[in-house]
Amino acid sequence: MVDAGLYLAYALIGIAALASFIFPLVYVARNIGDAKKSLLGVGVLLLVLGLTYAFSSGEFYFKGIEKFDMTESGIKRVSAGLNSFYVLVVIAIVAVIYSEVSSIFK
Repeated sequence: MVDAGLYLAYALIGIAALASFIFPLVYVARNIGDAKKSLLGVGVLLLVLGLTYAFSSGEFYFKGIEKFDMTESGIKRVSAGLNSFYVLVVIAIVAVIYSEVSSIFK
């Protein structure tokens, strides 16, 4: 009886995940004019992620990394994630400063 409940929960989670992915895509396809800013944001995010992954290296940086059983590609993905975080933090700080400075002159 517990297995049936778990499988039902897995199925419902899968259906919810699919619905949360498909319905926004349907909305964007129907209202492409309204979604331009959202698509621009997604495009910039994908650009940042792609550039940071391209410039990341898979080199080992400290002793003891063997304990974590990381491969070179895993280290590259972790490095890309950290670099993406740093770039997005800088972009957020610049955006906040720009917003505050522009509001002073209005």
